[in-house]
Amino acid sequence: MRTLGQRLSVGLTLSITLMTAGCQTRLDVERTVTVDPAVVKTLEFDAPRYDQKVTLTISSPDAPVNAFVCLAKDSDEVAKAVEANKSSDKVLAKQEKTQDASLQVTVPAKNGMAVILTCATAKAAAVKLKVKGG
Repeated sequence: MRTLGQRLSVGLTLSITLMTAGCQTRLDVERTVTVDPAVVKTLEFDAPRYDQKVTLTISSPDAPVNAFVCLAKDSDEVAKAVEANKSSDKVLAKQEKTQDASLQVTVPAKNGMAVILTCATAKAAAVKLKVKGG
């Protein structure tokens, strides 16, 4: 027969294991954002606890947009490069002048991800963004 201390220890271990497993859920986000001309819009996503393959689906029926994916820690540098119409080696994936795109990246464990959006024309765009980890 187990003592009270042993039962509490087993119960506590099980609870921590279940909570940790819950923290490792896959990324599954859907957002609609408005991107105005001459504005760089940055959206950041939390860091996964493990390497995660992520698929981003971008839909912008109103106007074409430019989409850049990078690590969150590099988002300021990438946003400045995008604003200056320069390339950056920190970009993990990109699609320019698109109304529909699908991008795939692998986000390393414990690194947040950022999606940077800009208008490809002088017209504002309502962008539907789906981010799904797999």
